[in-house]
Amino acid sequence: MKSIFKKIIATALCIIMMLGIAPLNGFVGLKFPELHLPDFGSLFETKASAATSGTCGDNLSWSYNSSSKTLTISGTGEMTDYYSSSGVPWNSLKSSAEIIIIEQGVTSIGNYAFNGFSSVSDLTISNNVERIGNYAFKECSGLTDVMIPEGVEIIGDYAFDKCSGLSSIVIPESVETIGISAFSGCSGIANISLHDSLIQIGSYAFNGTAFYNNEDNWENDGLYIDNCLIDTKSPISDSFAIKEGTYLIADNAIKLFNILNNNIG
Repeated sequence: MKSIFKKIIATALCIIMMLGIAPLNGFVGLKFPELHLPDFGSLFETKASAATSGTCGDNLSWSYNSSSKTLTISGTGEMTDYYSSSGVPWNSLKSSAEIIIIEQGVTSIGNYAFNGFSSVSDLTISNNVERIGNYAFKECSGLTDVMIPEGVEIIGDYAFDKCSGLSSIVIPESVETIGISAFSGCSGIANISLHDSLIQIGSYAFNGTAFYNNEDNWENDGLYIDNCLIDTKSPISDSFAIKEGTYLIADNAIKLFNILNNNIG
């Protein structure tokens, strides 16, 4: 590459010098040889699109098989947490990858790791994963079902936000935290089951799901999933009371408006 640039620069300088020291009429009828310059755009595109593997953690690597359209994360330990989708090394594959495999040994899925991978329809997460990062699978609209394995303890903020194709989700007993808007906008999820091992449910975790939007699931202006109070309407009815046996109230489930107006029984 360096030799090409040197030849181009040398040729250009020669032409400029010749034009500067000779009268223009001396070049009338003179034919200059054609210069065939490389297509720099294609050179850089080739370099950018060539990456099909790399690292994504201290002991983790990624690889992409274009024939099977499979993106695989392998190795041991935690995945890097990214600050945005643009920082993810495989982000250019978001419109082409259809299968994601998180292999045994991987213990976390980084923030923004697969955000916007709308073509993915097949996701495998190994049972070594303990944390699914913030925005990890946001807007993966091609997913229809996700099996979160036993062993996952944290589902991050917006982890599956706007995965509109999801029709079912299994949340294992190992999960202790469900983040803010973790499943919001998953309009196809009509059935949800939670366990009493949960410690925290973030605000709006299930807003916009089919379960949330179904008025039949609301009881006296309150929405429960099993014995977890997920949300309340505002203003709330005077007859509302937290059910006996409720073991967890989601963040912001009881609106400040209702508290200030003494609408909670």
